[in-house]
Amino acid sequence: MKVMTKRLKAFFLKAFLTFVDTKRLKKQNYPVDDLVIVKDIPYVQDGNPLHRLDILSQKEGFMNMPTIINIHGGGLIYGDKELNQNFNAEFARRGFQVISLSYRLLPNCTFDEQVQDILDALSFIRNQSQTYSINLNKVFMTGDSAGGLLTLFAVALSQSEKLRNLFNVKDPKIDIKGMGLISTMLDIKERNDIIDYAPILVLQGKDHLASDYIYEPSKLFEEVVFPSCWMNTSAEDFIHTDTLKLKQLFEQNKVRHELLDWGKGDAYRLDHVFPVTYPKYQESQKTIDAMIDTLDR
Repeated sequence: MKVMTKRLKAFFLKAFLTFVDTKRLKKQNYPVDDLVIVKDIPYVQDGNPLHRLDILSQKEGFMNMPTIINIHGGGLIYGDKELNQNFNAEFARRGFQVISLSYRLLPNCTFDEQVQDILDALSFIRNQSQTYSINLNKVFMTGDSAGGLLTLFAVALSQSEKLRNLFNVKDPKIDIKGMGLISTMLDIKERNDIIDYAPILVLQGKDHLASDYIYEPSKLFEEVVFPSCWMNTSAEDFIHTDTLKLKQLFEQNKVRHELLDWGKGDAYRLDHVFPVTYPKYQESQKTIDAMIDTLDR
């Protein structure tokens, strides 16, 4: 009964988020006809619409553009790559080739399977780099909220054979040069007040070898040396403290990092992942430019 109640909470939360984002995206309706967008490329050949990715780039087709792989947020239960199209378009206009991907969602899979989806996408990107003219020499990963958490795991697993064995995934053989994280959901346990069904659904009662890392992502820092990271949050971000904890982890482990921590907005709220949801805000444009300045050094 308790599990069913938590599943119902997840269902209604997902329905609410879908309503809010559908209304927002319809109202924004930003044109992207200045870009080339190759949509719905399957990175796993199983027919699942959540195993697809998009590639965004400038029409001019500059050679050897740096690559950004973007992981959307949504509390691990909600969303797909379409949520981040407007945000990713800003990076494509600034000279990046952006690869935006969907992944399976709780409760229809487990967290470790979501991580496997990201690693499968990375392997596909490597294997199809010539087909889609992807520059593998300068690859960055960006993610917001739960997408930030998945980015941390994907980067860690790309470096650590021990972690790959625990998660039962293959080496994607991609060198991630840096990360850009917006309002990262760092700790599933700490977010119990927001998504209190997560601990049950993440592993679905399995005694998983990777559970220590899933419930305590700080342990990833014991296994790998992360590349440089650029972070963003704001005073009105409801998980503001998660990014501050992540900053502390980078400091303790001597990882190069920068944090842009906005205060409260004047004309409008600077809410959770505002650069993604409202990329045309002046603060969002400054955030995107600052991230690029750091990643593309």
